[in-house]
Parts: sequence; structure tokens; C-alpha cells
Amino acid sequence: MSKRLRTIIISSVAVLLLLAAVLVVGLLPQNLGQSSSQNASSSISQNDVPDEYGEIPIYAFNSDQLLMAEVENKLGGFTLVKKGEDKYVLEGMEDYALNSDSVTAITTNAAQLSATKLISEHPDDLEPYGLAEPIAKVKLSFDTGEVVEIWIGETSATGSKYIYIKSSDKIYLTYGGWSSVFEYRYTFYLDMTVVDDIETDEDGKDIDPHVKKISYFGKGLKTPIILEENPEYIAEVERLDAVEDGEKVEAKVLPAQYVFLSPFKADASNDSFAGKQYDYFGLTAEEIYSPNPTAKDFKDCGLDDPYMNIELVTAKRTIKIKLGGTLTYNEKPCFYVSSSDRDSIFIVSSEYFTFFKEDMIDYMSAIVVNVMIDDIKDLTIQHGKDKYVFETTGEGEDLVIRYNGKKLSTSEYRDLYQLIMLVYCEESVEPGQYKGDGDFTITYTYRDKEKVDVVEYVKVASRKYMIRLNGSDLGLVRSKYVDTLALGITEFINGRDVPSTY
Repeated sequence: MSKRLRTIIISSVAVLLLLAAVLVVGLLPQNLGQSSSQNASSSISQNDVPDEYGEIPIYAFNSDQLLMAEVENKLGGFTLVKKGEDKYVLEGMEDYALNSDSVTAITTNAAQLSATKLISEHPDDLEPYGLAEPIAKVKLSFDTGEVVEIWIGETSATGSKYIYIKSSDKIYLTYGGWSSVFEYRYTFYLDMTVVDDIETDEDGKDIDPHVKKISYFGKGLKTPIILEENPEYIAEVERLDAVEDGEKVEAKVLPAQYVFLSPFKADASNDSFAGKQYDYFGLTAEEIYSPNPTAKDFKDCGLDDPYMNIELVTAKRTIKIKLGGTLTYNEKPCFYVSSSDRDSIFIVSSEYFTFFKEDMIDYMSAIVVNVMIDDIKDLTIQHGKDKYVFETTGEGEDLVIRYNGKKLSTSEYRDLYQLIMLVYCEESVEPGQYKGDGDFTITYTYRDKEKVDVVEYVKVASRKYMIRLNGSDLGLVRSKYVDTLALGITEFINGRDVPSTY
């Protein structure tokens, strides 16, 4: 479950419970709910007189008066202890962070209780109410010195809960939701954060972490998936940030923010990959399997030989996430998960780990070579025995195109370049699946850098070509594209219109 969704759910429950408790306190006699400094023994009601709403006040304290909640339940139980003015800890796990919303829920419920009906005084038999073997036994200690012991039984036909107050030896019915916070496993109160959330500034706005590299590797993948931040993107962003107000900005195509290093070498799409680098920040679990795992725990959960490793290298730290074996929890498919941000083993919904199972071609930029036309020095095209070299000088409206020393139409060259640029990898391939040299090759040389890009089209079937960029196999494209491109070159050289689509 996402951290924000979990917080909303727990907070909503806590708010509703708090409102109900406030209503009960407002309706109680004046001596109920007073602090210990005013009256140390008046917080527990001595009678069963219903108020004007038909509710029977059993006790009322302020939530911050709870010193200890000792709980035995079907899932083992726990002891919540107050340490300091606003801090609670789980006994035996004092160094482990708690979920503040869960703590608010239990302290709110524990502080006040009213019944809807008195069932029995001094009962001879607790069995009919599920109280002979209670769902939970709760012992609450308050700063007044008072202690309340409550047993929680079955749910009635109306949805209310049977409870037994040990000090008065009475059975009541109370609201069904009141007891839920005492029925959970202790891990419900622990911080379920698997990876720390995105930081915020002093105004509460998110600070985007500088994610420099993202890696997926392990036995769950044939080939690792690795993306790295593009230096050309960083340089362009820095250039734009340095522009003074009112200064004219040279229009450029924004480079890819990330580039694939594996399973192929190519630009990632700024659209389809946008935000994927933040997927695991604030990741929360469904449950904590073990807050202090042993080597045996890691082995039992398949984390000694992970199904998948995820690494995020940021400017400040490296985050490591490991996925172990699978299980079903609360009818959800889940993974056992560990992370470098926590010492625990978590149970996390598998819905958060779908990216590495997808076809990476869907995240590759549709533009195989992303460069402005004005930045190209020479564009060389080899098609069979035919070789064409287009030389470019000038820029913008002054761009000049020469072929064999002859100037050609700039507008038609732009159409040809648009056709060259907008090639789509339509099917994925396994690296090394196809051999052979390109039947159609485009080589880019640049004006301001020594880098050279080579795009090859290797015929692999009667109607398909494989696109290879700088030796890296990218994907398949229909032969119709290569045929259209060859036609476009011929038409351009002969002064005719270049086809715009294929």
C-alpha cells in the first residue's frame, strides 16, 4: 500500500474515533474526563446510568494520560509504553520507529469507553459472549494511577462487541470499531516505510531527489535493466537555468533525461519514463515479516539469493531494494522485501514491482538519434552500393545543404530529416538475436563534438529490419519504413517532394 493511502485510511479512522470520543466526553458528568491534577479517581464511572443519548459512560481520560497499554490477543499481543511527553514505544522494540497514525488510533480508543447496553452483572458464564477465551485482553494504565482491565469477546448480531470490565465484573456491549486497535499484530504499530519518502523543503514542497542511475538485476531478468542520467540533459537544464529574465533562449529539443545502458543503448523517452525514477520513494509495506531479521529469516524469505535487486544511485546515497520469494497476504500477491533504508523484512504488494517485467521498448525514445538539424556537420547514408553525403552549414533560416557540392532545397531536406528522425522500434529483440551488417546505414557527424552516431538497418525477414544504434540492437521496424526512406532520398536528390509518412 502506498504511504499516502495508508496514512489517509488510518488518519480517517483516528479522526472519526476522536470525534466520537470528544462527543462522549462532552456528554459525561462534569467530573468525568478531568485531568489527574484535578481529581485522581473520578475518571471511572461508578454507575450504569445512560446519558441522554442512551450511552453508558464507563470511563474517560485524555488520550495523553495513557501510560501503558498491555495487550494479549490472538496474534500474540504487545505492550505500548509512554516514554517522555509525546512519545510511545513498543516494549522490547524501543529503537524501532512507530507509525504515528496507528499510535494516535490506539491512544484515542484506549482513553475513553462507553457502552451501548449493560448485558450482565457478576456473570456466572462468560462463554456465550466469547469472553471465556477472549479475542483480546487489555490492561490500560493511566497517569491518575487508575488501571482498567477489559476483555474483548465476540461480535453481536447487531455488529456491537461484547466486553467484560474486570474491576466491576460486568459485561457490556460497545461499538464494534472500538476494539479493533487491540486486535492487531504488534507490527501494525510499527513504521511500515520500506524506503524513505521524498524530502520536503521548509514550505512543505517536495524536493526531487537527484537520481543518477537506476539498475534492475537478478535471476528474475535475462538481461539487466540499467538507466543512467544523460550528461547532455544536465548541461541543457543548467544552460536554461542560467538564462537571465528577458534574455532570448535558443530553441532546442530537450535531450533525453535518462539513457539506457542495458538491455540496449538508447535514449529513454522523456514522456513514458517521466517520474519512474521516483517509484520507490515512500514505498510502504502491507506488513512487517520480521523487524529484526536473522540470517535464517533472510534465507527463508529468499532474500539471500534475491529474485530481483533494485538500486537507485542518488546524489546523496545509494538505495538498495531486494525482492525475495512471493506469498499471498490479505488476498494480494506480495514479495518479501528488504531495503538499505531499514533493517526489517517487509511484505510488500507486488503491484509496486511491475516495471522490470515490462517491455523496455515501450520506454525507449521514438527518436533514435535526438539531435537538432543545425548541429549536424555531415549526414552520410549508405544503401547497398549507393552512398550519399549531405553537408550542412549555417543554421536556422540560413541553413545550407550541399550534395556533391551542389546546393539543394533546405525545406525538402528538413522533410527528409524529419522522416529519418521519426522511426519507431515496433518490436523488441533479444540482444545478439540477429547477426549481419546493415543493408541501410546512416552516419551522423557533428559540428561541435567528435562523437559519431551510426544507425544501421539490418534485414532480418522479408518485411522486417532490425535497428542497430552504435552497435546496440534496439528493435524491429517494418521494411516499409526503409523503402520509404530510400525513396525519400532519391526524390530529394532529384528535386521532388519527399514523402512525409510511411
